[in-house]
Amino acid sequence: MDDKEKIVANKALFDFEEDYNSKELKRNKNLDCFEPSSSAYFPKIESKKFNEEETVVYEVNTDCDIPDAYIIDNTRDNPFKMICKIVTGIEGLLSKVGTGFFISPRCIITAGHNLHWNTVYGDKWVEVAKIIPGSRDRTLTDNDEEPFGVAYSEVFRSVSGFVNFGIDSYDYGAIILHDCSLFNRINKQFDYGLIKREKRIYHCGYRNAGRYSGNMSLNEGDLLQNNKFTIDYNFDVSNGNSGGPTFIERKKETFKVIGVHTQKKERCTQESIKIRKKVIEKFNIWTNIR
Repeated sequence: MDDKEKIVANKALFDFEEDYNSKELKRNKNLDCFEPSSSAYFPKIESKKFNEEETVVYEVNTDCDIPDAYIIDNTRDNPFKMICKIVTGIEGLLSKVGTGFFISPRCIITAGHNLHWNTVYGDKWVEVAKIIPGSRDRTLTDNDEEPFGVAYSEVFRSVSGFVNFGIDSYDYGAIILHDCSLFNRINKQFDYGLIKREKRIYHCGYRNAGRYSGNMSLNEGDLLQNNKFTIDYNFDVSNGNSGGPTFIERKKETFKVIGVHTQKKERCTQESIKIRKKVIEKFNIWTNIR
């Protein structure tokens, strides 16, 4: 049994969801934010569908029978404008693309591995994150790539289960913005909560492979399995989808986030970190950082 297995076997001795942060805020300016709408209206989608030869899904074989994703044409609509392309950098380079989403005016949730890397650079936090809500690649349309502008931050949060022990079940984190200026152009944030009996789920994220790389895509399908720490599904995604919201439809065309997309679980299955009570507690703490 290796060290990681020993830790997991004795996890009662550890607080895997102890808060870990890259650094404290150095400044708190412009903290006055507009009152956000609590839920997102989900409009009728008019999108372009992938052709089979253009789709890249973690190199999954075609016998997985995964429905194609839809490219989002108008990212200025809700809830798409609350979903952000996250470009992170280390050693002075902006190089890694992921996805995140607003849950408060200054808190953007994403995957832990978008913020804390275990690479040739070592086991360390990224140095900076560029946040682009509603981003669209200029090769798809004539619209701006940054319809709401951008923000930068070097203040991140995750939990010890991922940062210290690298356990995939704790692969979630947050970017804390220095002020509300970016949010005030959007004025929307996602609700989040526990999954109940819902079966039909959605996922949005930024592709980093295929013809439409760099653009937001939408997946819709059935929940395959509700596990203790994760939820499983078969969606058309790429690595850039990591950190994107997995959500359900509520009454009156509103949506609630129930998971944070992280990775491929098996050849034909992907997963999200499930929004559990402990995760909600952590989100609530992060949204109240001042």
